[in-house]
Amino acid sequence: MDYSSILRQHMQAERKMAISLDKGVKGVYEKAIDTTEVLYDGFERLSWRTSCFIDKYEDVCQEIKIEDERYVLGIWELFRKRDILLYMLTLYVEFVLDDEDRTQREVKSKARGTSKLFAGLVAGMLTKKAIAYTIGKSLSGSPEILASIRKHTYKKGTLALTAVTFYGQVQKAAMAARKLRMLEPRYYNILYINNIEMLYIYVDPIITGLIMKFKSKYNATLEEKIEILEGIINS
Repeated sequence: MDYSSILRQHMQAERKMAISLDKGVKGVYEKAIDTTEVLYDGFERLSWRTSCFIDKYEDVCQEIKIEDERYVLGIWELFRKRDILLYMLTLYVEFVLDDEDRTQREVKSKARGTSKLFAGLVAGMLTKKAIAYTIGKSLSGSPEILASIRKHTYKKGTLALTAVTFYGQVQKAAMAARKLRMLEPRYYNILYINNIEMLYIYVDPIITGLIMKFKSKYNATLEEKIEILEGIINS
């Protein structure tokens, strides 16, 4: 299932809000939420904005402004690309498998193991890009991704989507992006180049788990990496 389509449906109201805020116009839309948590996050981020009036917090203010702009860019990319979640996951798998020298050595050694995808690579029937797409496609349709979308998007309720609640969504996305920047800055930079690092929050449950697995298995072989990725699919 294409969960990116579900995400776009959920974020229609945010798209309108982003357009309004991008033009400097405040708006209120009918799409609603059923939690006060986003309101709290929104007021928290707005309170950070007050740092803009204090010279010594100029760096903090600048970072917040940039994140706001990056969030709007992320929404544009969500509506431009057909399957943004698949794209983000495939980029991560490609990043993990990106070691051309090691790939050549392992393929030439005709290593034998349990991974069918690695066996296909050794036999020349698959490329790393094909493997990345196959794994990314499986991960993009996982229950974890759907649960993340439902958790971090608006649901029907009693509170209208306002600048404050929208800002609460920005705050959550910014915190997830900052966490990724600390955990795996190279992958963060890949997403940043593609203007989608602020959408990381929706793939966070899967990617963060994988990052920790790979950090605990330092210098893993290509086959071991593929086996870890396959294990996530089959778990």
